[in-house]
Amino acid sequence: MRDINYLRESLLNVMDMLAEDKISVDRAKAICEIGQVLVNSAKVEVDMMKHTDADGSGFMRNINVKQIGAKNE
Repeated sequence: MRDINYLRESLLNVMDMLAEDKISVDRAKAICEIGQVLVNSAKVEVDMMKHTDADGSGFMRNINVKQIGAKNE
């Protein structure tokens, strides 16, 4: 399943491909914009998990939301 770790790895691969001139700057920007949308969605998911004690959709795996909230308060 694709999750936050998959997103991270994919964006790092895009960075490598850009450095090696294997991808255009415009395409890299488009991919990063999609990644930002996914990050924003993950933020909403974490907020939902904090307020409802839900497990989320699976995108944010192995995340202890209680610990995240404690660090940010």
